[in-house]
Amino acid sequence: MIKMVCPNCGSDNVGHDATVRWSVDTQAYEVSGIFDNAWCDDCGWEGDDGLKEVPLGKTTHHRRNA
Repeated sequence: MIKMVCPNCGSDNVGHDATVRWSVDTQAYEVSGIFDNAWCDDCGWEGDDGLKEVPLGKTTHHRRNA
């Protein structure tokens, strides 16, 4: 398993622009497209270079409590 982290600070408090569509069958929104723009809520990084994949058990950054 992996997690996505910020390439700048290593935080996993990140997001990515995407498109969702409503599914009548599942009665939920389903991701139908992922765009280039990503961001980090901890350090403010934003870019289209992509997030970094790291193994789930690896510690990269301690997430701040909001």
